[in-house]
Amino acid sequence: MIYLRETLINIKTVQLDFASKKEDVIELVTEGVFYEEGDFSILSYDESEISGMKGTKTTLMIKEGFVSMKKNGSNTSLMEFEKEKRYKS
Repeated sequence: MIYLRETLINIKTVQLDFASKKEDVIELVTEGVFYEEGDFSILSYDESEISGMKGTKTTLMIKEGFVSMKKNGSNTSLMEFEKEKRYKS
């Protein structure tokens, strides 16, 4: 049985422009749900107008050394991050 717990989620995103070494920091506080399934801790929340993605649900699946971020709705994407791996966009 999965136990959903309502929670307040604080998300801080830092993007680095490697050329200019400039950091862009965005912080978001929102309500969502937390639960555990297998090895994963899962956070899920609805995006707001402020993020520009109203109508999208974001789900973070987290385990040791790994994070998956899935967006479904008006915007759809899947990003996966592993410890010790570098990602460029």
